[in-house]
Amino acid sequence: MKQYELLSPAGDFSGLIAAINAGADAVYLAGKSFGARAYAGNFDTEELMEALDYAHLFSKKIYLTLNTLIKEKEFKKIQTFLTPFYEHGLDGVIIQDLGLIPLLKKEFPLLKLHGSTQMTISNYRSAAWLKEQGICRVVPSRELSLEELREIREKGAVEVEAFIHGAMCYSYSGQCLFSSFLGGRSGNRGRCAQPCRLPYKVCNEGRCISGKSDIYPLSLKDLCSLPYIYELMDAGIDSFKIEGRMKSPEYVAGVTAVYRKYMDLYMLGERKEISKEDLELLSHLYIRSDMKDGYFNKHNGKDMISVLSPSYRGCNEKLIQKLHEEYCERKKKAGICGRLKLETNANAELTVYTDTTSVTVYGDVLQEAKKRPLTEEEARKQIEKTGNSLFSFERLDIEISGSIFIPVKSLNELRREALDALSVQLLQPYMRNMLKENGADKSDTNTMIPSKSKNKASFRLYASVMSKTQLDSVLNSKTVVERIYIPTDLLYLSRVSADDILKKAAERKVKLYCSLPRIIRKRDEGYLNAIRKYIQIFDGAQVKSLEGLSFLEEIGYRGKLVTDYSVYQWNRSSLHFLHSFCDGFAYPLELSLRENCDLSDRSGEYVIYGRTPMMITANCIQKTMGNCRKNNNSFKQSLKDRYCKELPVYVNCIHCYNEIFNAVPMSLHKELQQLIQAGFSKIRLDFTDENKETVDRILDYYRKKADSLQYTIDFPIKEYTQGHFKEGAL
Repeated sequence: MKQYELLSPAGDFSGLIAAINAGADAVYLAGKSFGARAYAGNFDTEELMEALDYAHLFSKKIYLTLNTLIKEKEFKKIQTFLTPFYEHGLDGVIIQDLGLIPLLKKEFPLLKLHGSTQMTISNYRSAAWLKEQGICRVVPSRELSLEELREIREKGAVEVEAFIHGAMCYSYSGQCLFSSFLGGRSGNRGRCAQPCRLPYKVCNEGRCISGKSDIYPLSLKDLCSLPYIYELMDAGIDSFKIEGRMKSPEYVAGVTAVYRKYMDLYMLGERKEISKEDLELLSHLYIRSDMKDGYFNKHNGKDMISVLSPSYRGCNEKLIQKLHEEYCERKKKAGICGRLKLETNANAELTVYTDTTSVTVYGDVLQEAKKRPLTEEEARKQIEKTGNSLFSFERLDIEISGSIFIPVKSLNELRREALDALSVQLLQPYMRNMLKENGADKSDTNTMIPSKSKNKASFRLYASVMSKTQLDSVLNSKTVVERIYIPTDLLYLSRVSADDILKKAAERKVKLYCSLPRIIRKRDEGYLNAIRKYIQIFDGAQVKSLEGLSFLEEIGYRGKLVTDYSVYQWNRSSLHFLHSFCDGFAYPLELSLRENCDLSDRSGEYVIYGRTPMMITANCIQKTMGNCRKNNNSFKQSLKDRYCKELPVYVNCIHCYNEIFNAVPMSLHKELQQLIQAGFSKIRLDFTDENKETVDRILDYYRKKADSLQYTIDFPIKEYTQGHFKEGAL
């Protein structure tokens, strides 16, 4: 029968003990760096090595989370950080940063690579593409349905790890910049401040429609998939993942034990009804307002949101105490057998063994007792005293020949030596030697990418648009815009004519690139078939996700291809990796100027104006307020925060997702000269909700800047932010 893995979290060693005692097959945890829960206790090097030994003695697995984006200055530390754990038998790593793929494949060839949910894997195409690059398991977006997960498993032909219980992010994981742009703490760096749990008012065309009281339209209820556990197992999911590295060992133990019970029943061929008592137990363990079944059987819905309060329920203290006593107080011990042989004028001999391994150790030559000889009871007492070791004797045979004297100290040393030797034998299959694997000669995998542009006193202007009005303004402007990115949605809805705009662009000598959606899912198959004809006739294509990249590869696209800033390239290794598939890229919005300079490539596009997309969400603000109007893409909705700042919400009904934008646009117009002097010559303007007048004024500003960088007239937008230009995200 197929083996199913129950995967539990551990924020510290206590959590690890609780998870294994409660029945986890594997545990995911973080070291002190590069994990997406920076504020969990996490494991230092010594603790992680101990954790590996502890897990492996019970045939459990440890997966290390390296699921953050890594800056260039940090990238060189990865190999040093990971080497001791790899050599000590680390089973796998969960990664977000694409730059890790070539590094880990080269330096740690036996290490299994898992694609984190932070990669925003929402379709079988990207899963299959990642498998081709060396990823053996993917953790798809939590927004996917059961049918989509099944399709990824079957068509992607890759292992699937799915979240089954715990907290839920409102945004697609990996696509949230909310915390980063509001307070500098990036969710892509494991430091999310959770602004989604704050109160907001919901507005429609500027009018508040959510009432006077605070509501929490972005706060999702916690996930509980226990009622669907058999369906999930039927779908072929390989690993069932519990969220909670920030939560208590008791929470980990309780949730693990309940899911273990029903997974075991399934594997025995039984499908017993889920008991009310087990559901009640889960509801008393650190739950946010209520439990829901997530997205497995629905795309979104108001009932998934804890609209009135984001607070956690109190835990049942008696339950917590019971779980603590049952699972958390002591380490699990591995049962072993032993044979102690003591004979006068012969070496003391102790053999310890399991079903698969046996070791024998010898002590000093034994003398005949002059007074009171050693009894079997005394010998047993000392040998079975396994103390803090991870073993306990299930059986111990003792053979004493003659009248024996042996010091207690010698018996203790014999036991310690035997248990240590057995531990080494049992753990040896997990150990690796990098020198033997790779040889002593290590070349630098962090390839330098030469800058493709020299410092110039001019710039090339690109623009992206979201509406026909904006497109018309850019195409008709006196400002020389060399390239325009047009959403394929505009073509799909026939809001613009491909022939007309291509003709106009040719007259103006402007290159037109079609821009694929941020999220592409199973529901978009008809859409993809419809837009293929447009993709082939434009000058190039822009992709905003791995879905877009893998789709273009699937249809054999041979045109110019660029990635947007949402396909993250935070270090030279990720740039080098993606240069194999693309012709251009946009610099990350969360890196500072200095950090973007560290990439040593000036050929990308630097976004210097535009509202930052803070969240991409499967749930819909409009639907949460009971106003679903299908096929009506618009900026009519908005959120108003505690400071009365209004965040525009683009409701995309074609793909059924929302884009929540920053309350004020980012603008680097004052830094343009500094950017150009640093060698960045491709400058991009991103238009989102601007009207024709605003677009025209901004374009006119940059036309005059192109004539003279010393141009000092006021920028058309009064309120703006410089984002992370000076200080990169934490």
